[in-house]
Amino acid sequence: MDDGSSTASEVTRVDDGGDALSAVSDSSSFYGDKTSKQKYEEKVTVIDTTDYWHIHDWNVQVIAARAVERYPAQWPWNCKKRKREQPDEESAAKKMETESVDSKSQELSLRPLPSKPYNPYEGNSNALQLSDSVDDFLRRLKPSCADTDNAWIWCANFQAGHRPAGENITVFKQVGSRLLEDFAAKRQELESSFDPPKGPGAITRMMGPNRRNLEEDIMRSAKRNEVSCGKWMLFPTEDKVDRYWVDVVRGTVEGRLGIAAKVATRSDNPKEESTRLICVYTTDINDEADIKRVLKELVRLKLAPAIPGPMRGGAGVKDQIWYKPDCYTYLDLKRGNEYKIKPTLHSTSSLLTASDVRGLV
Repeated sequence: MDDGSSTASEVTRVDDGGDALSAVSDSSSFYGDKTSKQKYEEKVTVIDTTDYWHIHDWNVQVIAARAVERYPAQWPWNCKKRKREQPDEESAAKKMETESVDSKSQELSLRPLPSKPYNPYEGNSNALQLSDSVDDFLRRLKPSCADTDNAWIWCANFQAGHRPAGENITVFKQVGSRLLEDFAAKRQELESSFDPPKGPGAITRMMGPNRRNLEEDIMRSAKRNEVSCGKWMLFPTEDKVDRYWVDVVRGTVEGRLGIAAKVATRSDNPKEESTRLICVYTTDINDEADIKRVLKELVRLKLAPAIPGPMRGGAGVKDQIWYKPDCYTYLDLKRGNEYKIKPTLHSTSSLLTASDVRGLV
């Protein structure tokens, strides 16, 4: 308990020129006892700042700090320090020359950004490992004859910046399920309000505004809970699945496709034509440019058809590939669902233009 009898060695009097930071001396017990101070001093000597930058490379504050470090003259608080005078031509030329030299020397002196490979499936025997070569992985796990009880084979782009740690899938599924239940209850209430009853088509049309609100609410919850990924879905037949998978794995590892990919080890529906699902994942369902970039690479690799613009005669569903958000997968929203929600966001023809196709084929 403090009895108010602080010694002169512990406290610097404010009227003697002390400030808030010097009010406590090094000898004060404020910093802990001798053992505590020694323990923390030892921790400071072994801290690895490079490892910190790698672990937190997703953090917005870390990204901003890098930007300040790389382009210090362009940030507002530095801009205020510049003189707002118009230089003459000679001084302007010298300034440009000096800035060019400074920029080059600054770029060379920058601390290298973390590039440590990251594998979300490390330790999963059914996935490409950091220690694997691509060829060994493809030989070890061939989709057409994989000797495994696991339903999927996985691979990832080890250099991708995406980290799934922020995903709150459990909360999203709870919120999404409740939204779907509320929508179903509203539909049932609307159906029961008519006597005689109206047909299903009429009810579906009347529920249109509610359905659009539902879709927006699902997407809003997905964003809030960082359930942001989506995937292009390929359905090669059994005789083509190995060839498709080789191209997808190499494209993923080399960074030409998305952040990850997976292939089914068995057919979902043996009654239909025997096919295997391959999913090619992208980081953000709202990043249409990146989604289109991956689609164009799939077309270039001849893993997807080149169908520009709205579908016309002969370009049916089987000629398309489709992009589905993970948030719809987690809510089990499939084709023909009771909520009449379209389970995909994009298709080949909805994103590709005629000029896109001319540049690919």
